[in-house]
Amino acid sequence: MTKAKNIKPENSKILYALEKFTAAVHSLAVGAGDIRSRLLSAYMSFHTVKQEDLPEALRMDFDIIMKELTKKEPIGSEGNVDATLSSMNDETGVEIAERIIKIEEKLSELFKD
Repeated sequence: MTKAKNIKPENSKILYALEKFTAAVHSLAVGAGDIRSRLLSAYMSFHTVKQEDLPEALRMDFDIIMKELTKKEPIGSEGNVDATLSSMNDETGVEIAERIIKIEEKLSELFKD
């Protein structure tokens, strides 16, 4: 079992966030489809994480990711994320993916021996 460095046992929220962001990075790396499809899969992995689950230093990046992925109003039965991704260009998609990876890397550093 991985030992937490600089994290108290009662702070399992950060471990939860790490698990979710690790799954998101996996979706980005080997998921099927273009960047938009992989971002949707990644979002589904981490969308249950709350800002308060993260260390203070990562909250701004998380907020940017969530705002960027939900900025468009849905049409019909689609959700905000689907509406946003359907009109997103590759460059923006890559920028969001890089932020997701950054959060996962920073969280992983907290658990290294």
